[in-house]
Amino acid sequence: REKRLDQREVLADHQRSVQELKQRNASLTQKEKQIDKKLHLTEKEIEAFETEKQQCVNKMNMTVPLLLSQIEISDANANGTTGTMPLYRLPPTMDELLIFESSAFTNLVQRISAQKQEKTETKKNYTELKKLHKSLTKTINLKQNEIDAEKKKCEQVQCLKYGRLVSLEALDLNNAVNAETVQLKEKLEGIKKEYTKKDVLWKRKLDESRNALQSLIAQNSRHLQTLSGLKCKQSKLAQELDALLDVDVIKDNAPSQRKKNRELHKLVQVAKTQSSEIDVLKAEIHLLQRKGAMLYH
Repeated sequence: REKRLDQREVLADHQRSVQELKQRNASLTQKEKQIDKKLHLTEKEIEAFETEKQQCVNKMNMTVPLLLSQIEISDANANGTTGTMPLYRLPPTMDELLIFESSAFTNLVQRISAQKQEKTETKKNYTELKKLHKSLTKTINLKQNEIDAEKKKCEQVQCLKYGRLVSLEALDLNNAVNAETVQLKEKLEGIKKEYTKKDVLWKRKLDESRNALQSLIAQNSRHLQTLSGLKCKQSKLAQELDALLDVDVIKDNAPSQRKKNRELHKLVQVAKTQSSEIDVLKAEIHLLQRKGAMLYH
């Protein structure tokens, strides 16, 4: 899965690079088209302006007084030659001539040179843009080939792992489910550890309660033995009391009433003391029974 995720990241990077190159290529192509269009429109506007200007100038009829020194014929056909030296002379008619100021003529000549230079620079830029277009196209093709190769590898991995091609959306959904499952497992492990600690604590408390219960059971057994001994002693005292009463009835020389009362008072005190001890033991037994302790007879 990590290898597949790495391949997907590399594929996404390649796709982003290709997309950026395509966008850059499209923007440069658009700029080139805009430059060509503007250049063509500018040339048309210049040509239309020059034509309109020339037409307007041709329609003008003006008389301009000029000195002979101000006139310069630049047409070679209008100049005669005598030997090696040119012969300057005025033409018989000026209907076919165009009059310019010398500064304007110089500016037009310089404009021609500037336009030639601009044309050279435009051709140079066009050549560079063309080379850049070729290089970008080549880079795009290389990136596309890399994307195709990575896509084939991804398809091979999918075929080896799943036996068929699986969409990336399904893999993303599966990864999300797996991540959620991992989170739930981690949460479950944390809950298990927490309740394991609580279980150990409660087991320790249960062992302590069992030990306390064992000690209480042993104490209860001792109390029961004491109760049994007291009951035996009570039965013996009752038998002795019955014997004394029988002897007192049979004897003629019976003791005085005061002595009899004193002995009966002693026996009643002993009986009350034993009864109070029996009540205390019964209360302890009842308390142990409420706590769930076992009684041994």
